[in-house]
Amino acid sequence: MDFDEIAEASHEASCDAWFDLYNSLQGAPLSKFVSRFRDNQPCWQQSIDCGSFNFCCRFAFVDGVQWMLRFPMPGKVMYLAEQVRRELGPKKYILGETNIRTPKLIAYGMEDDLGLGPFVITEFIKGNTLDKLWKENPKEPRSGLRSDIDEKVQEIVYRQVANILLELAEHKFDRIGSLLFDDGGSYSVTARPLTLKMNEVARVGGVANDDHLKAPFESTTDYFNHVGQQNLDHLLKQRNSVDDADDARRKYINRCLFQAMTPRYISKEHNDVFTLFCDDFRPSNFILDDDLKLWWIDLEWTYAAPYQMLYSPPRWLVLQNPCRWSEIPGLMDLFKVKFEIFHGILVEEESKRLLTAKTDAESCERGASELEIQNLSLKESFSSLMRKSMADGKFWYHELVRESFDFDDEFLWKQIAESSTSSSSGVEIPQEELDSFVASKMAELREYEAVHKAMMAEADKAEAGKAKEAQKE
Repeated sequence: MDFDEIAEASHEASCDAWFDLYNSLQGAPLSKFVSRFRDNQPCWQQSIDCGSFNFCCRFAFVDGVQWMLRFPMPGKVMYLAEQVRRELGPKKYILGETNIRTPKLIAYGMEDDLGLGPFVITEFIKGNTLDKLWKENPKEPRSGLRSDIDEKVQEIVYRQVANILLELAEHKFDRIGSLLFDDGGSYSVTARPLTLKMNEVARVGGVANDDHLKAPFESTTDYFNHVGQQNLDHLLKQRNSVDDADDARRKYINRCLFQAMTPRYISKEHNDVFTLFCDDFRPSNFILDDDLKLWWIDLEWTYAAPYQMLYSPPRWLVLQNPCRWSEIPGLMDLFKVKFEIFHGILVEEESKRLLTAKTDAESCERGASELEIQNLSLKESFSSLMRKSMADGKFWYHELVRESFDFDDEFLWKQIAESSTSSSSGVEIPQEELDSFVASKMAELREYEAVHKAMMAEADKAEAGKAKEAQKE
């Protein structure tokens, strides 16, 4: 699906205005702002880095301490303060309740005195992000995986990622939604998740919603049904969501198919089991330090989600998302190879944890019953669930749950059709309903194209004016 370039241009203008303000504050104002969180000790800006959603500034103090100041950028992040609040809950929880390495939280706020908006300050971790280490061309967003990655380093990284997933699997929550904390330090899921998909649909689709302000979900069924409605709403409300009449029919049918097949992909055993899950769990958000320790540096878009999403195979093993796998020959086969390596390591790490859990249960002062100890072995393992997810098609279904503009990717739907749990029966849609939808979308598309044409003409006129002024100079 194409982006709504009118909405995108509006949000890019907001981002440009933010950068103008930031540039006017570089130097003393920003350094002073950071210093206040360390008894006004002097510091200076060392470097900057602009990510997909955040602008990061590294500051150094005289004694060598370094901090990272991060601003979510207006126009890139649609719900600034809400998103920061919903990131801080998982961040604090992981720092306090798990063994997962993530930078220490120094300070945060929903507004700064400089007018730059919500911010987060953490300790700075020296090292390189995994994508820079493993990409063939680190400067190219869609670059492929290097073929000469050191196998020992890959194994070290895979073991640490496996343990992150296994650790997350041990912490269960009662509902699906954002994990928030109160002044007393208590954590609870009190609102629906604010997902990366929702952000992108608003940012480049022009379809805003307030779903994240409503009550959380009580079951995986409720959540996936809601995602099905989100998919349909996106198609209905984005002005240029279709290319032509045939495209409109295909996209409408796909969304109806998603809703119809959802029950087949819900794990009955885990319908009420929820764990933390990150939409943006990928190599660019992990740093490998000089000691080969892996740090999870960015927890944006993390929320309590259906457990079955956590045990889906890691989509990032070949760097590119599955909807890109058909574009590069051999990428699907490479994923299968990397998955087997990762899964083998996952099995080993899970076995170590199981052995430790058994030992702890047996040596517990209160004493564990023989049945309790046996249950540790009988419970279906995380690693077996992951392999099953690949085999029964849940992996591909979860991709559709997460996708927005690539929801209709033919490769994804081909995998769904070939999965063992899919049905060939399709879905019946009244012809009148389908025709009405197509007619409505065609009218919207014509309106959008007229407005877009006028916008582009205005942009060309402005560009010509700038060129003329430059010639005078």
